[in-house]
Amino acid sequence: MVHRFAFAFLVDLKFTPQGVCVFSFYQMLEPYKKAGDIMLCPSDSKHVDPALAFQIAGFPPICPPVLREFSYTHNYGLIDFGLDNNMFPNTGRAAKTLAQVQYPVETVMIYDGSLTLPGGPFNAYDTPIQARHFGKVNANYVDGHSRAVAARPLTDANGNQLTGRTLDNRHTIFAWVVADGGPYNGKTQFRGIPYKDADGRWRLLDE
Repeated sequence: MVHRFAFAFLVDLKFTPQGVCVFSFYQMLEPYKKAGDIMLCPSDSKHVDPALAFQIAGFPPICPPVLREFSYTHNYGLIDFGLDNNMFPNTGRAAKTLAQVQYPVETVMIYDGSLTLPGGPFNAYDTPIQARHFGKVNANYVDGHSRAVAARPLTDANGNQLTGRTLDNRHTIFAWVVADGGPYNGKTQFRGIPYKDADGRWRLLDE
């Protein structure tokens, strides 16, 4: 029997003799990795340096093993900081359990994306999609499957694609919008847990 309520999606703090550090699924996956560059997309030339990004943001350092760079980000409406958190932006949201995900086939977990500074179309700590594969974004869903999701450029009134800066302030990135239908259609990032309202329309919890 599988107890669905036993699994939670969260970013945690770890208290060590050296001080507080950030512990997430990156560290949890480390014992199972077969390749060191599993978090790097071969089509991505604008990797984010998480240690530098966390330093710029004023967050605690990352627990070892520290991920050198990454090309993929996650759905912060799903994998969250939790309540009563004075070390991260307080979202006022509790960490999610698997049982709270009504539509695991439609709920994105990890995807081609980045992490941003405020500026342009982005707010601080946004996780915008990056359509690196001929206008498509690779996305991994809660049920375990992956697929390429269509996207379109987010442009200004003159048709120029909007841009912003990565949180480590090393790269300029383009803004894209999901153009594949479904619960995230029209969004610049995969954030939130899909559900349907009384009229059967897609909505996002904790977007």
